[in-house]
Amino acid sequence: MLKVNDVSTYYGPIRALKQVNLHVEQGEIVALIGANGAGKTTLLNTISGLLNPRHGQILFDGHDIAGHSPESIVRLGVSLVPERRQIFSTLSVRDNLLLGAYHRFRRDGKSLDGDIAKMYELFPILEKRQAQMGGTLSGGEQQMLALARGLMSQPKLLMLDEPSVGLAPLIVREILRIVAELRTRGATILLVEQNARAALSVADRGYVLENGRIALEGKADDMAKNVAVQSAYLGKRDQR
Repeated sequence: MLKVNDVSTYYGPIRALKQVNLHVEQGEIVALIGANGAGKTTLLNTISGLLNPRHGQILFDGHDIAGHSPESIVRLGVSLVPERRQIFSTLSVRDNLLLGAYHRFRRDGKSLDGDIAKMYELFPILEKRQAQMGGTLSGGEQQMLALARGLMSQPKLLMLDEPSVGLAPLIVREILRIVAELRTRGATILLVEQNARAALSVADRGYVLENGRIALEGKADDMAKNVAVQSAYLGKRDQR
């Protein structure tokens, strides 16, 4: 579904991504892990059109989308749930969801009530909070709203940027349970996480990004057992 070929992205003269290669198959959860500053968010922003790569291809469903506008990439079926939620804090939960489907509503003008009902089924707390302003929600509720807003565009590929950041461990487990459930509903997900243990626990495959380059890739289970990954990203190895 997604194939990134030799992509390099720059901030002025600084090369943030260095010939990155990765792919995501339909129905997969693929985890991208790495330290702060490794280039994870830069890669998502490049795929979603917020940044333009200087070199390389980004193939989505066989079409090169590198350099396309963010809105056209959303229309093609790529949705980004950004780091730290970035919901519309002065709008209601329901209005945040409606804005997630803005491009579809403009195209066909059909009622979105059925789609919103599906989001309330997946995230029951949002139905209870539907009239509240987004800024009044807890951190976990805001993350659920950001996920639901991303899903309202009916994406073929959902990209999640650090969905666990700033959340309590109990809420992180709930968010990851929902991510895993989305896969059972047919979603394809590229999951960016600094919490490597959490990401690999729900992913099919994974990549490690270091200093703008892919340093390692493989099946999630194998990566979780990899000594180098354990040392750098999973804490101390189990010595038993």
